[in-house]
Amino acid sequence: VFAGQLGLAQGLDVVLEAAEKLSDLDDVQLVLVGDGTDADRLRRSAGQRRLKNVRFLGRQPAGRMPHIYAVSDVLLVHLRDDPLFRITIPSKTLAYMASGRPVLMAVEGDAADLIRTTGAGVTCRSGDAKDLAETVRRLRAMPRTALDTMGQAGRSAFLAQFSRSVLLDRYEAILNNIAGLKHGGRGTA
Repeated sequence: VFAGQLGLAQGLDVVLEAAEKLSDLDDVQLVLVGDGTDADRLRRSAGQRRLKNVRFLGRQPAGRMPHIYAVSDVLLVHLRDDPLFRITIPSKTLAYMASGRPVLMAVEGDAADLIRTTGAGVTCRSGDAKDLAETVRRLRAMPRTALDTMGQAGRSAFLAQFSRSVLLDRYEAILNNIAGLKHGGRGTA
């Protein structure tokens, strides 16, 4: 499942190309949840390609997303390969990790590093349909326990590093440090 903005930055033609390469697997569906500037063109392209293994669910209410994540085998993050995207972590990454489902990260740089270091999923090259399809095949071949282990590693990392309480504590420490520096204190950095 890919959930989010269906725009040019996401480069989702690669998902359609990968779907073509996966058409021999009856039990693999690539589901795109969301809307955006590229959604209509992607739907038309999937239709022209006669892809039976791609589904578009459109925009869904925020309250429904946890259920969609929970019934997904793997959650996909994909952005075009661009130097700017190498220094960002898409917000959906943290939502995916929080859901306890494994992440397939097709974004180079910091986002891929996060998934690798936390064990929250697997990575593949951005913009490479062949690599995406091969990675999906590898994930499909893994035992359910391996997928569950990745999902739980992502959830554990989310709770330890990115939960609201952890982040609020970090921001509070930063603000206290800044306040201490402004008032002639030494701060704690």
